[in-house]
Amino acid sequence: MRNGLLATLTVGLQLILLTPAAQAQQNWVEAFPERYETVEQFFLQHGCKYAQNSAYIYEPSSGIWWSSKEAINAYPNVSYAFMAEPCDIAVEQQTLERLLNVKFGTAQRIVLYFDITRDEHVDMRNIIRKNKGMWEKYQRRLSLLNEFNELPKYKVITPNLSAGSQP
Repeated sequence: MRNGLLATLTVGLQLILLTPAAQAQQNWVEAFPERYETVEQFFLQHGCKYAQNSAYIYEPSSGIWWSSKEAINAYPNVSYAFMAEPCDIAVEQQTLERLLNVKFGTAQRIVLYFDITRDEHVDMRNIIRKNKGMWEKYQRRLSLLNEFNELPKYKVITPNLSAGSQP
């Protein structure tokens, strides 16, 4: 009787843990760069604008970021999530791992999603929540990517601008 009750509780807990919301959170690896400015500078050095709430396809072994056109052609079901502006970046895996404070593993291609800036002091998602259009755009991209499981996904969460270093 006791073993049966324990087995029932274990199965119930497993079902709770495998709800769609739980699964969506489990299929991301979160990356926490040390400084917002460093990530922004990385993009600027490559002639790109740092855009939050945008995704890219990156090939760690070659160091190549796919163009938005390549990403959209390969994965049209999540095309809305990819950055529309061209951003031609080539960077060694180790350099990008250091910048983003994460290890990519051995996958041939990964999704890099740059989420909305937040840290223990300020969560910028609270700001965009006040703008219905911006919030819907954020939710739509995140929802598409939550359901996308064809590649490993890395959610990059930059901290807010460092105190005293705002432009």
